[in-house]
Amino acid sequence: MFPLTHVYICQKVFNHLNNQLILGSTFPDTVIENPLDYHQTHTMGRSFLNYVEKHDPSIKDFALGVLIHGIEPRGVDYYCDERYPGCERGFCFKKAKPLIKEVVERCLIPEEYGWWKAHNFVEMGIELKISDENHQLVKMLRDAYRDFPLIRHVSKTLGNFFEMDEEDIYRGFVKFSRYLGETPLTAQSLAEKFEQQMDSRHKVCIDKQASAKLIQKCRDAIEGDFGEFVRYFLNNLPNFE
Repeated sequence: MFPLTHVYICQKVFNHLNNQLILGSTFPDTVIENPLDYHQTHTMGRSFLNYVEKHDPSIKDFALGVLIHGIEPRGVDYYCDERYPGCERGFCFKKAKPLIKEVVERCLIPEEYGWWKAHNFVEMGIELKISDENHQLVKMLRDAYRDFPLIRHVSKTLGNFFEMDEEDIYRGFVKFSRYLGETPLTAQSLAEKFEQQMDSRHKVCIDKQASAKLIQKCRDAIEGDFGEFVRYFLNNLPNFE
């Protein structure tokens, strides 16, 4: 899922938000801008929470945010990407499958990226829906990424946990923030951020106008069942102990 969606679901889980929860629930995806890999950041939740409780309990909320993000234990991305009842893969892959051909052809995306990138379009559709209905979350997310003393603190603890340079972690947070919106999101602004990501990671130039139309189409497509996805997740939360 995209950042705002993780923040939205985090709020549903804990019934409140603070900068630690916001940064923790989005940290695993900063992997696109630091030396860690997807598996490391999406399976660290339990061991990192245990580490924080022993070595730095002041950032336990950050660790809880990390815990509910990943694939092990089964966080948001497990049900989004890996497995969801009645689906070949996760919820977003199910919704994306009918869109593969359109994503490849209209958005100038290489065929080998088809299903994965189509699922990103579904995620952006969800992101747009959440922004439309929860304008304050966009500002809260942006503000959390401006809490540089906290980012410095968690970067140091993460550096110790991974036995790596904390500056690489810190820079990952800062670079990741460029993908966050300053105002309530639009299909066009999401397409522009997605273009940056595709260029940075794959050196691929997408059709922004076609992408924006597809994002709006995906937002409409998930209108009826995203709420059920959230309810299912809340009923199957990972153990916090």
